[in-house]
Amino acid sequence: MSDVTPKFVLIGLGDATPAASGLGTGTPASEWRVRLSLGPSHDEQRLRFTDQTPILTEGTGRAINFDALGRLAVGPSDTIELGVERREHEITDFSEFVFEKPSVLFLQRSLTARRLDAAAGWRHRWKNLEAAASVRWTQPSGRTENADTLYQSHGSLFGGAVEARWRLGRWTIGFTGERMSGSLDVNEQSTPAAVDRVVRGDALLSSVRPSLSFRWNCTEVFGSVGFERQRLPFVALALLAEENAALQSGRHLDSAVEEVFWDVRLRHAFARSLSAQVAVRLGYGLETVTIADTSGAVLSRLELRRRGIFGGGLSGQLGSPELTFFVGANFALGGL
Repeated sequence: MSDVTPKFVLIGLGDATPAASGLGTGTPASEWRVRLSLGPSHDEQRLRFTDQTPILTEGTGRAINFDALGRLAVGPSDTIELGVERREHEITDFSEFVFEKPSVLFLQRSLTARRLDAAAGWRHRWKNLEAAASVRWTQPSGRTENADTLYQSHGSLFGGAVEARWRLGRWTIGFTGERMSGSLDVNEQSTPAAVDRVVRGDALLSSVRPSLSFRWNCTEVFGSVGFERQRLPFVALALLAEENAALQSGRHLDSAVEEVFWDVRLRHAFARSLSAQVAVRLGYGLETVTIADTSGAVLSRLELRRRGIFGGGLSGQLGSPELTFFVGANFALGGL
């Protein structure tokens, strides 16, 4: 069992000009926005070899997320859009035999998962309808390191995204989809296995998300369900003991993930300059990790429940789904 629990504080600043009345479904005609999210994280993993020698791994880390968005109006119905987003989670943990007194630390490791995205697109508006398309560049990377093992990935993926929204009275129906693919190189070094090589593997990141919202007076309720699939030639988050042992033995890991996210958000405007929102996300997911030897022959597969701690840090009980809870407020300052 492995559990990673981050806790975030989000701050942002921006300015927007609405589209002409009746055009589109609410996306601003011009806008700039920057947001920064910072937070500590805690991970914990338990492995029980026998009833007498359980292993406990604990650590702390940090999560840093940043995004920036710019929209430039080109006539009353069209907008050029540029965006960049960076997400990073880095953690250092220690493993010990629980029943040893004093505790015996036998492994220290550093885990880093990072993703950088950039996009450029075009949005067009009709009466109560809008659609957008963009080209995207993505650089996912992971790093796993301890005293005698180093696995680090690098490379870029390319693809695109589409979005459409249609307003019907108080209701708005939406759909977004994206897909990026390519190949990534993984530098794999293991001193115990005398392995030092670069492995190239296929990578895929894709998602589709239908949504529905309802607005009345100063209140809006938004709901969506997202279906995400990814394939990466590395594992860098919540690394299990079996996976860590495979890396030390010079094995190659390939990860295939399928996840589903249910999102509900309630937003209420108390005044033109003040609004508040509450959001809840439930996540479900399964991961298949394929372990291969130096020749590429498949040795075994691990079927893992990707999101198996209900509430993350809110509950220690095994189960599903994973809960994310958000409370926030928007303020208008001066002319912003």
